Amino acid sequence: MASAAQLDGVAQLQVAKAAATAKIEEARTRRIKKLKQAKSEAAVEANLYKAECEAAIKELEQRHSKHNIETGGRVEAFTEQAIQRLQQRYEENKETALGEIIAQVLTVNPVVHRNAKNVQ
Repeated sequence: MASAAQLDGVAQLQVAKAAATAKIEEARTRRIKKLKQAKSEAAVEANLYKAECEAAIKELEQRHSKHNIETGGRVEAFTEQAIQRLQQRYEENKETALGEIIAQVLTVNPVVHRNAKNVQ
């Protein structure tokens, strides 16, 4: 009888062990499934966030490119006006400047160099 009771106890332990192992395996499976689901949800959220950031960056680039185009147009207009003013001043002062240059070239005042005075 003792041996039958022991066998019965051993069988119960083996059944309990099998049930516990099954529960542990089921819990592992659920945990792995939850982790995979959480990972896929996180990837979806990350992709959404990335798309939002890229859209914000593109919108910012478009705003700044429009601003740069407007600024470039203003700079170009200002430069063109400055060039026209310089050309106008050149035309106005061309004859006077040329006359002064010719006068300076043709007016020669010979002077003995200061080092040449001592040599004689």
